[in-house]
Amino acid sequence: MSEQKRNTLSEVFRFKKFALFIVAVVITAILWNLPSTAFGIEGLTVIQQRVIAIFAFATIMWVTEAISSWATSVVLIAALLFTTSDNAFLFFREGIDKSELLHHSALMATFADPIIILFLGGFMLAIAATKSGLDVFLARNLLRPFGRKSEMVLLGFILITGAFSMFVSNTATAAMMLTFLTPVFKHCLLKVREEWPSHWPFPWLPTSAVWVHPSVHRPMPLP
Repeated sequence: MSEQKRNTLSEVFRFKKFALFIVAVVITAILWNLPSTAFGIEGLTVIQQRVIAIFAFATIMWVTEAISSWATSVVLIAALLFTTSDNAFLFFREGIDKSELLHHSALMATFADPIIILFLGGFMLAIAATKSGLDVFLARNLLRPFGRKSEMVLLGFILITGAFSMFVSNTATAAMMLTFLTPVFKHCLLKVREEWPSHWPFPWLPTSAVWVHPSVHRPMPLP
């Protein structure tokens, strides 16, 4: 039930986030409409200026989290397609040479980028390992030689990551590490909740959120 509540809109208006969103929109509009000479970049095209404005909007949104990060990403895709591509709205294409416009297929092709697919595979592998209990098994056995001290566990993470990266790419290693890092972090949160219930260090995260479903969020037995 707690997970279901967190996935729904709170219907609470947060003025601070709204103000940050308005600031981001204003800054984007200023960068969008400034004369190209104001950037000090010789030969700057209209499309390039629009990309700079959209980049500024994305940076502000991701830093301030005025809206969710995933929502910002969706907005970026739509903004690039509808304002800078050859399929943009007509009034955005008026007076611009067709050679300057970005090809819509090139923008959408980023969804099939090998790095994106690699991380998606890593996320799916991590979810499958969590559901089957393999993540706890791997974490318990791979970290057993390093004991229970935090500095030794950290050393274990470093050495295991280094060993993986010798045989596979660094990106694939990062995706693979998700599989057995997740239960360790969950175990740390559970220990904090048990030992300092009155001093929970994450006021934005209720303590009940750490344990949502026994098949997914379970403590990792220490070696």
